[in-house]
Amino acid sequence: MKRFWICTVLVAGAGCAQGPTREDHQRLSRRLAELENATQATNNKQTLLYNTLIEKYGAMERTVREMDAVTKILDTTVKRLEDRVRTTAPPENGGEKPNRPAAAEIPAKVASVLRGMKTRNMTVEEAALTLQPVAVEATPLLTDQLTKPLGDRAYRNAIESVISNLPVDAIRTPVTALLALPGMVRMSGARVIRNHRDRKLSAALEGFTKTPDEDFRLLIGEALAACKNPAGIPVLVRSLRSNEYSNRVIAIDLLRKLNDGKDFGYRAARTGEENTSALAEWDKWRDGAGKELFSSK
Repeated sequence: MKRFWICTVLVAGAGCAQGPTREDHQRLSRRLAELENATQATNNKQTLLYNTLIEKYGAMERTVREMDAVTKILDTTVKRLEDRVRTTAPPENGGEKPNRPAAAEIPAKVASVLRGMKTRNMTVEEAALTLQPVAVEATPLLTDQLTKPLGDRAYRNAIESVISNLPVDAIRTPVTALLALPGMVRMSGARVIRNHRDRKLSAALEGFTKTPDEDFRLLIGEALAACKNPAGIPVLVRSLRSNEYSNRVIAIDLLRKLNDGKDFGYRAARTGEENTSALAEWDKWRDGAGKELFSSK
């Protein structure tokens, strides 16, 4: 009898254990759908956030590039103005010329001048006046300094300005030798030639008009034009198509001055396609009026 009642209880218990109902299934399906929707919404937010960050990063990158271009333009303009101010005849000092030191004393004299400029205790004008009597011997020592990795930009500029105030015949060979050297060295050589504004001296630049270095090529064009050498005109017009915004700004500024203030509607901020008409006009000017600009000078 006892075994009978136990079996009865077990059978009754088994009969009460039922599977999930339809309501349970529907509730579970709704929950899964809610989770899927929530996951999709989160993914959409993350995608939107990512796209926003990428867009802002791109905008910041463009802004940085534009700021770099503006800085380069300002630096170039300031350097050009400084060179224009410094490249003047040194003072006569009351008509008295400095005494020429003995040959053995020249290296020490040049070293003293360089030290004075580096410590800002000697002006460019004073240095040029001091070295005038020994320009031939002093120039190679000055250009040798320019071949070194000078971290002091103002010091490099001062040396360039001193050489720019020495006689052309004295500086011709050592300065033109700088053009064959890389980086800032050849840029220094081109700036000195530009500052002298001597057409014969500028002939040394003509072999560099097709250099792939856009910055150097633009400086070559500027220097040639400053020396009234017609070889500079095609270089400047080519620079209107430069990949660098700052180079396009500098090129159109120089060309506008050569063309009585006319720019043919060219805008440095526009793409080459947007400037198609203006570029065509500049090409015509290059082959016409621009070609004759310095022909008789």
